[in-house]
Amino acid sequence: MKKLVILLVFISSLLSAGNETIIKEKPSVYATMQCAGIQWNIEGDSNNNAACKVEFREKGAAEWKKAMDLFRAGAVTPDKSSMATAVGWKNHMSGYVIEHWKLNYLAGSIFNLKEGTEYEVRLSLKDPDGGEAQELLAVKTRVYPVLPDLKFAKVTEVKPVARGALRKAVLAAKDGEVLLVHAGVYDGNFKVLAPVTIMAAGDGEVIIEGSMKRGSEEIERGVNFCVPGAMFCGITVKGFPFALVMSPGADRTAIMHCKILDSHYSIEIQSSENYIADNFISGDNIPAEGSIDGEGIESHAGIGQVICYNRITRVGDALSIETPNSDVFGNDSFNNSDDAFETDDGGPNIRIFNNRLYSCLHNGMSFQPYLGGPAYFIKNQIAGFRENYFKDRYLSNGAIFINNTFLNNTKGSLLNHVYSRNNIYSCWAGPLDYHDIGPINQGYDLDYDCFISKMPVSAGDYFEDIDQEKHGIVVKKESLFAADWNIATPPAVISPAPMFELKDGCPAIDAGVEIANITDGFAGKAPDMGAIEKGLPLPVYGPRN
Repeated sequence: MKKLVILLVFISSLLSAGNETIIKEKPSVYATMQCAGIQWNIEGDSNNNAACKVEFREKGAAEWKKAMDLFRAGAVTPDKSSMATAVGWKNHMSGYVIEHWKLNYLAGSIFNLKEGTEYEVRLSLKDPDGGEAQELLAVKTRVYPVLPDLKFAKVTEVKPVARGALRKAVLAAKDGEVLLVHAGVYDGNFKVLAPVTIMAAGDGEVIIEGSMKRGSEEIERGVNFCVPGAMFCGITVKGFPFALVMSPGADRTAIMHCKILDSHYSIEIQSSENYIADNFISGDNIPAEGSIDGEGIESHAGIGQVICYNRITRVGDALSIETPNSDVFGNDSFNNSDDAFETDDGGPNIRIFNNRLYSCLHNGMSFQPYLGGPAYFIKNQIAGFRENYFKDRYLSNGAIFINNTFLNNTKGSLLNHVYSRNNIYSCWAGPLDYHDIGPINQGYDLDYDCFISKMPVSAGDYFEDIDQEKHGIVVKKESLFAADWNIATPPAVISPAPMFELKDGCPAIDAGVEIANITDGFAGKAPDMGAIEKGLPLPVYGPRN
């Protein structure tokens, strides 16, 4: 018997040898104004059970605060069927999926930081199969852009004496100059070649107008930013195939309090660390006609975008964000013809929080594909779509859903490798699907969620075969919300969209679970489920005054 025990221990040791974590490089940290993203590339850990705790504090403070553990991403071993499926696509998605299957890392974010502040981040990685490390990182958050003080800036006033007056002034402007633009109509299709501020003078509407007819193929740009550090504020841009473009190298461009109207691609981002805030976008799309072309805000290059408090309507996709370590919050999207939000081809630490996404003709959130992650979706209201609140395509995986309200009359489907807490999921068309074809070594961590259903079952019964949602609840839709929310299919256009506040005494109040650095400051005995915490001020969506 002793020999058998020794042999079993030896075999067990051999089987676990490839599961230890090997550290060959230090982790990286990158901050926006209020969040910091961490990524730690590793080798080994083929069974994906390495974990990394995260703590942070302001530099010089005594107390460490907890954040969520890093998300275990990568190290995916695709089964033969999944690999054959991906190879068979023979398009850009094949390359994206196959490349991301090779990645092996842990990643995650810290939320609710102060702008312009130095922080220390302490990481503690440990693998039960062997391998551990501790790292102390330093990072400083960025500051929000502020318009120059006109008392101390070089100011050039621009008046509409001719349609080309603004173009001429922009081309002649020097670094740091402020172009104060008076009311009138101006030509566009020009480049910004110096870090200048272009802002409305405040004496009436400033309009940069193009000649595009709907469906035009002409590649005309309203304003093309080509250098870092430009600011553009309070101006209406209308009638262009591409209204505002941040070309490669145009980092840290700020677009604030503008109107972008009747354009096909409203804001296109090809650079890093841009700030897009408090704008109103109404495209040239007519959703009822079924066209899915055109974009509201599209970021497909760079890193560290901050996109907040914009209102977007009449486009194909409202927000398309591929860029890692980007923050998207406070936005209001409605009456669009394709998807409200796309992470397609995206990288780790995309953070989507406190948005209201409502009434699109296709999907709420698109993963087509998205692999690795994490992509964070926190405290969003996502409701009223013809198809689903999730578009799960092409073997996608790697998302974190916390305190969202997902409402739709159709059946939802979870992508692979999802962490889910405190969400409200509408399931009266049937329980969430979670068996989509995908790579192995990916699983679910689902609990403390609320499911709206006509079926007299428990949340655990929905997920019995994967042993999830031990503390989930199932409720009737009539018992949840204070507002009337009978969402039509296809969705009617409702503006403003409803606020999905919980009714007094509804089962979702205090039924959630605390999550470090995410649910801080809840009002009752425990966090509520859903996007709006009962007893706290209502969130702000769309442009601020």
